[in-house]
Amino acid sequence: MSDLSRLLILASKRWRKSAKAQLAAVTLTAAVVAANLLFAGYVAASGQRLGVQVKPVDLVADAMVERPEGVTPYSRNGTPLASWILLTAKTSFGVLDLGAVTSHVALSGMDCPAPNPAPGELWVPSELAGKWDLQPGDELYLALNIDGRSYEQTLTITGMYDAGNYDQTMLVNRQWLSRQIGQQITGMERTIYRVPPGGMTEFIDYMSWRSNVKLITPDIGAQVAREMVDRSYAAGSQARMLMVVFLVLGAGTIGMLSFMDGKRELSVLKSLGLRPKELGALFAVEGIFNGVLGLTAGVALAMLTTRLLPFPTTVRAADVGNTCLLVLVSYMLGISLPYLLASKATVNELLLDRPIPLIRKYIKGLSRRYPALEGRIEAGLRCLKLGSDDGVYEGIIFRKPGESVKIGETVAWERYAWGLGEKHFIAPCDGEVLECDQRHGIIAIKPCREASNN
Repeated sequence: MSDLSRLLILASKRWRKSAKAQLAAVTLTAAVVAANLLFAGYVAASGQRLGVQVKPVDLVADAMVERPEGVTPYSRNGTPLASWILLTAKTSFGVLDLGAVTSHVALSGMDCPAPNPAPGELWVPSELAGKWDLQPGDELYLALNIDGRSYEQTLTITGMYDAGNYDQTMLVNRQWLSRQIGQQITGMERTIYRVPPGGMTEFIDYMSWRSNVKLITPDIGAQVAREMVDRSYAAGSQARMLMVVFLVLGAGTIGMLSFMDGKRELSVLKSLGLRPKELGALFAVEGIFNGVLGLTAGVALAMLTTRLLPFPTTVRAADVGNTCLLVLVSYMLGISLPYLLASKATVNELLLDRPIPLIRKYIKGLSRRYPALEGRIEAGLRCLKLGSDDGVYEGIIFRKPGESVKIGETVAWERYAWGLGEKHFIAPCDGEVLECDQRHGIIAIKPCREASNN
């Protein structure tokens, strides 16, 4: 019988022995998986349904690109018409967007279908002008805050333009506004493009490879709708992470209960020759089995529930893959502690129910130079430095002065790291213990050759 077959048989026996607790872990996993899939599916279905209902984005030109200032607006398959930096202005109608615009028409050598305000002019979207009954010649007070400095301007409306349904921004000339406020205007820019017939696909492919660039085209309405739904349910996405936390705690609790209940059985298995890694692998096999069973049941439950719910939802393959990864990570974290305890424990610690350290150190000499020990070392003694605290040694010293020791024998023992680890101080040679100073934490051993010469 192979080691894997033996391990699977032992794991199945242990699973049946604690079947009630293991089924509780499977049930918890299935519930978390089903809830996660249903929520993700509902958000996706809502975004898709809203995307179908949303009309296409209406732009001033064929396409719009949001880009950091300094990134060239030019494209090999699209001509930039105008760019504006978005500012925020306080008006008598509330807080509105104001664009400091620069025209690229002179560079492209074509007529411009987009707005191009002259210095000192203020252009207002037609939709906003109709809403507030604004007419050319009316004055509008603007209060700007740029880089922490406040500016006030009262401008006369000289033109109106059809801004489309995506961007409702008032426009002023950028160079003129920079001179008025006495500083350059910087920030994220929006650039509108004219794209030749049949060239939109190539234009989108080209812009998609540009870094720090967001592309907006007339067919982006469905994508915007899905993004709106995702932002609306962002809090629910955070709640999904709480489900993962519950799953980690549940898997860890079941693993620890299984470990505590099976200590004597594990001690027998270890005394019969089961290696530490094999002992820890028992819990890994149990966790994998619970995770796979709970994941399968959860997916099935989610698919069944989608037919019964009154609102639209779906189980998507991408969500199933993400959920599999979450379950895997959750169980890895959950069973890590019982895995470590099982692989680190000795037979006596399991059988006698003793504390199990996660870290063991075996110290056979000095790790660094100690000035207080130099005289002993020059006299030919082999020394060990214990961890005394304020003149008190809280460990155990197994040898007294005058007693003989063998090389490799443990002469002292202590715990550290809040009880999570233990140190074993090993005799570095055969000889006689000459000094055991608990106050200063010193053990000095005289090698057997020195003892025989004396």
